[in-house]
Amino acid sequence: MGMVAKRNKLIVNALDKIDVIENYASGVRRIFDDYAGFKKQPDYYISNNGVILTLFNRNYEGQNEGQNEGQNEGQNEGQNNVADLKLGVLKRRTKILKLIMENNNIKSSELKDILGVSKATIERDISKLKEEGRIEYVGSSKKGYWKIKNT
Repeated sequence: MGMVAKRNKLIVNALDKIDVIENYASGVRRIFDDYAGFKKQPDYYISNNGVILTLFNRNYEGQNEGQNEGQNEGQNEGQNNVADLKLGVLKRRTKILKLIMENNNIKSSELKDILGVSKATIERDISKLKEEGRIEYVGSSKKGYWKIKNT
């Protein structure tokens, strides 16, 4: 079932022979199985010489309505999706402020794990909160702490 396109046949054949490749030629089917039940499904296009597959972030709070604020504004169904996305971002940033109030020594890696988002997302949120003058980091990276600023 499906089509197999090997970029480097020698390497693929060698890896297959030493049993390093798991479920050979089942990638696209497995991807669709993994996306079962998610709002935003993978997009695919089958050409004469391959399959172009667009995958969406399944871990994103807004279930793939866009990874960055307004990133997919022109691609989504309309302005309501962007508003929903921004609401999700605002909720997450409010939660970050609450977690900092509870523990001003909290690390970004802990925030990432608690909120279930990527390191880049936490860094982007923290940067925005700093830019808005809502938080600041006082001291060194090892012994410093977060300070909530009253604005």
